[in-house]
Amino acid sequence: MTALAKVLVVDDDQPTREFVVEALQDEGYLVHAVEDATYALAAIEAERYGVILLDLRMPGIDGVDLFRMLYERALATMPIILMTADNKATPALISEGVKFILVKPFNLDTLLDCVAEALRAPQQTHEQGVPAPAPQDRVPVPADVHICD
Repeated sequence: MTALAKVLVVDDDQPTREFVVEALQDEGYLVHAVEDATYALAAIEAERYGVILLDLRMPGIDGVDLFRMLYERALATMPIILMTADNKATPALISEGVKFILVKPFNLDTLLDCVAEALRAPQQTHEQGVPAPAPQDRVPVPADVHICD
């Protein structure tokens, strides 16, 4: 099987991290997993990934802070999928320039579809990190934002 892309999984929850790693490896992705933002930043500075799956809520530096750091350091050049169980976080994530959101809990198909969608969306990747107005209640999510649920 040919490897599809290199994927970095950043999640402090070990069962979630293991599920994502196993699911993506089974599909042919080359996967590296870390449990916090410090290790993630070091991995991203050392190696190029095709996509990053980044948990929103982590101890220490959370997912949004790491997302901002990557953008500010010009390292947000690959799709970054923010994973969150907080369904109220979407407007704030969109206002931060997040273009890919994976809602927890998710199943195997949703995970795989979200990763594939992120890899197919180069324009949205180019625009991630640029602050955008957050959608208000009953206002549709911007067309360039992908919410996988």
